[in-house]
Amino acid sequence: YQRRVHGDPYEPEWQCPWEQRVGGIWQDGGKIVCGLPFVKPRCLVYSFGVRDDDRFEHEVYNLTGCEIHAFDPSMEPEPAIQRGIQHGYHFHSYGLYGGPHSFSYDVGAGPREGPAPNTWKMYTLPQLVEKLGHTGRRIDILKVDIDSAEFSAFVPIWDMCAAGKLVIDRAYIEVHLPLLPWINQGAVWRMVDRFFEGADRCGMRITHKERNSWGGDSWRCIEYSFISSAAAEDVFNHAICPSPCAMRKARSAVRRTHAFRLYDNFKDSVPTVADVSRKTRFPRRIRGGRNASRRTHR
Repeated sequence: YQRRVHGDPYEPEWQCPWEQRVGGIWQDGGKIVCGLPFVKPRCLVYSFGVRDDDRFEHEVYNLTGCEIHAFDPSMEPEPAIQRGIQHGYHFHSYGLYGGPHSFSYDVGAGPREGPAPNTWKMYTLPQLVEKLGHTGRRIDILKVDIDSAEFSAFVPIWDMCAAGKLVIDRAYIEVHLPLLPWINQGAVWRMVDRFFEGADRCGMRITHKERNSWGGDSWRCIEYSFISSAAAEDVFNHAICPSPCAMRKARSAVRRTHAFRLYDNFKDSVPTVADVSRKTRFPRRIRGGRNASRRTHR
């Protein structure tokens, strides 16, 4: 029990060859993103839980130009909408939950300004995808920080993903362990296990994990980075063994972004076939030719 409380057993499964921190350097709100320069064209980002820190959304927009939708029902709508327009994303005063009978724990965030919780408009992710007209589109990046409501919110998400009805390439989720004296600890860990079992059924792999000591008790708030098996293969092909075709696709995917320069530097460091042949080129003929010995003996 003590081992699980102070060090849960879920660890990274795959080492991403191209990681970068987005949205703050070693502060609350930043995420370790895998293969950001290689996101696909017309990329779509959903971000739940913005509050007063939208550095992640702003930086992702600057680096990729993706279509970004940020959600937070606890904020005053008008100022948040205006800030979203300035920083390149669409703000929605909606919250994420698992359905009308779902329940979330409060880990003690303290008093908040903004609309009262009983006035929040709550939706499941499939409902929001349909509401925004994104049915059938891939979610390239899903960021979730909703103070322990993630356990119930991801029940329909993992189910739809496992059934092939929802495609998620990357997910960045802060898991809040509600280990409080009045909550049954066995029930908590069964809930945590179901969360990671759902991610596994969805084909998501953990690429990074860190304790969030800025946002609360470091052993209760944990940042997890996930990537789908298909997206991991795509990142590997681009970063480790890029082909000319893969390079052209990557250049097209990150054109008009700051990340393009990062990829271009990487491309220039990979030797081409012409470079190799130029370095290993031999003279066409040895001086004197094959008849040199004959001329010497004449």
